[in-house]
Amino acid sequence: MHTYRVIATLSVGEGTILHLTEEQAKSRLHNLMRLDEGHYRATTVLQFKRGEVVVMEQALPKGSERYAEHVTGDAPAEDPRPGAAPAGDPAPSPPPADKPSGKKKGFFRK
Repeated sequence: MHTYRVIATLSVGEGTILHLTEEQAKSRLHNLMRLDEGHYRATTVLQFKRGEVVVMEQALPKGSERYAEHVTGDAPAEDPRPGAAPAGDPAPSPPPADKPSGKKKGFFRK
């Protein structure tokens, strides 16, 4: 089981097995197939609002990880390399080099 707290509108795909509260399921029943008490399969793409907690059978796809934070379950693996930056904290990028502005001085000017 994977529990996520939504931090930006999250879409989950058709066929995703979810564990929803009665309140969460009530407004989405027309897009769910009930499997048993509290367990549903999405029959179409579903969206969850910021702040909702969603429990899923499988982990979110990599492209959706930025829309929810992992609360419990099998968290994504940390980078095993020594000295690697922690996940979510990218290494600071170097300041941009001075580049020409691309404007040609005097071009088409009289």
